[in-house]
Amino acid sequence: MAGERIAALHAALGEAVLAQIHGAIRTTWLPIEVDVALAEAVESTCGPNSDYERARQSLLESMERSFLRPFVEGVRKVFGLSPKGLLKTCQRAWGGLYRDCGEPRFLDLAVNSAALDFRSMPAAMLESAVYLRAIAGALHALLDLCHTEGQIEVEAVDRERRAVRFVVTWH
Repeated sequence: MAGERIAALHAALGEAVLAQIHGAIRTTWLPIEVDVALAEAVESTCGPNSDYERARQSLLESMERSFLRPFVEGVRKVFGLSPKGLLKTCQRAWGGLYRDCGEPRFLDLAVNSAALDFRSMPAAMLESAVYLRAIAGALHALLDLCHTEGQIEVEAVDRERRAVRFVVTWH
């Protein structure tokens, strides 16, 4: 079963994307179109919202076990683990995860809600509802890290201005 799913995922990605992935060394920045293609392939192969959950679990694991753990520990010491504290750090952390893929700005909306407004987003990201939901899934991992229930909405996609807003609410 797993082998069949991987074969289907490879088929959905296509030879050109697979060649880019396989040809990259660990420190290579792949074009955002490759990441978007991966999100779309996961979603088409594994079903609705599967890439949201993949992104959520992947970021959570990275924050708990791998290269983002020191960053999270620093945030914990300075701000404590709160949804707003972690969302504020996205303004600095985004550039470490993405290159030439927009800039987030934190907005404090209410006691239990905040937004991230992104500007200068590449068209490939804005044109993929699946990819935008995957970003929402990754933001959901921040709530998970705080042991907080909540939701993330993709709101106000503006392709002309290359902007998107994610609204995060929790309780």
